[in-house]
Amino acid sequence: GVPVPRVHTSACKSQPLHGQVPRTCAFTFETLIMIMQRSVLSAIGLVLAAVLCAQRPAHFEHRNADLVHALELFDKAKYGAAQTELERVTARISAPHDGPRVESEFWSALCAVRLFHNDAPLRMLGFIEAHPESQHVPAVRLELFRHYFAQKRWEDCLAWGTKVEPLSLEGKDQEEYYFKRGYANFMEDKPDAAMNDFTRVKDGSA
Repeated sequence: GVPVPRVHTSACKSQPLHGQVPRTCAFTFETLIMIMQRSVLSAIGLVLAAVLCAQRPAHFEHRNADLVHALELFDKAKYGAAQTELERVTARISAPHDGPRVESEFWSALCAVRLFHNDAPLRMLGFIEAHPESQHVPAVRLELFRHYFAQKRWEDCLAWGTKVEPLSLEGKDQEEYYFKRGYANFMEDKPDAAMNDFTRVKDGSA
């Protein structure tokens, strides 16, 4: 397994509230972490996406160090560079259900969401189809709910909202969920459902 970075909610002007993708898993490579503590801190500031192809620090000799580095880039909101590195990870691992490859596919799809790529929903849907048992599936469903809300596709937003388990969300994420679902219900001319969701937010019961 590999360490999972904090996931920052996409900053979309059309979204009134912001939350974070729930952390669905945490992997640890104690040995890898020790290696990275010695080498990454001194090299990370010099590593640019264009340089990755030509020269890599010594810690990249580790089998999954490229994935770790990509997640570090994601954690720093360097989504373009992270996606480039993640796609290299996917390309080098032929086994479709290999753990690091599944991780790279998930985070690469999430990069597409953060970068507002047109294929972001297709990549998310493709991930669910390819890995229906993945522990990341709940996070993907929430991201699709957020994506369609941002696109003002209210019917699709509500459809994916039914696939999200709000009780599994943490405070701000749960508040965001009820507000957006309420707003989508309002736009779909469902005032009673909208009022129920807005009341949860107002009363702090979300």
